[in-house]
Amino acid sequence: MEKGASEASPPCARCGKPAQLQCPKCVELKLPRENAAFCPLRPHPISKMRVVPDEIEKPDWALDGIPKIEPDSDLQKRVEIKTPDLIERMRVTCRIAREVLDAAARVIKPGITTDEIDRVVHEETIARGGYPSPLNYYFFPKSCCTSVNEVICHGIPDARSYLNLHTKLIFHLSSDNDLFSAFLECCFSHC
Repeated sequence: MEKGASEASPPCARCGKPAQLQCPKCVELKLPRENAAFCPLRPHPISKMRVVPDEIEKPDWALDGIPKIEPDSDLQKRVEIKTPDLIERMRVTCRIAREVLDAAARVIKPGITTDEIDRVVHEETIARGGYPSPLNYYFFPKSCCTSVNEVICHGIPDARSYLNLHTKLIFHLSSDNDLFSAFLECCFSHC
């Protein structure tokens, strides 16, 4: 590691130690970590994990972050032929997921934080009697994933005010049915 690199590295959001990962483009250009001008993204404060009311049914990872049934499930090895009842249940959960995604889309505007979007997703999911599937799944601290511009996937919503002209937001909502949407913020600045 370069001398002084650890002091210039942003801290890990989970443990607080200096982050060791570096932007591949900055490595290719041999830029020193402390002057990585091509990497404007830095961790911002992450709010506390939101609470799910006791009356909401929770998945097996809700308490400790580790899914127990999924890894060994037979569904990891075969395609399940859905019964009419399962198909109808999937329709219901997909409709709910679409409603939650639409609620999140309505709050997108210049200056909003992805943490605020996460709050809306969490509250709207709970209001419909659901558990936000990403929450504590392998310790993921939020109710949705938000990937803004240079974040490739599974971005953790935080306090950074990302959204300005030409910002691209990829939004991932999971309700055991994955739902993705992409928003170009400049399209919302006229609403």
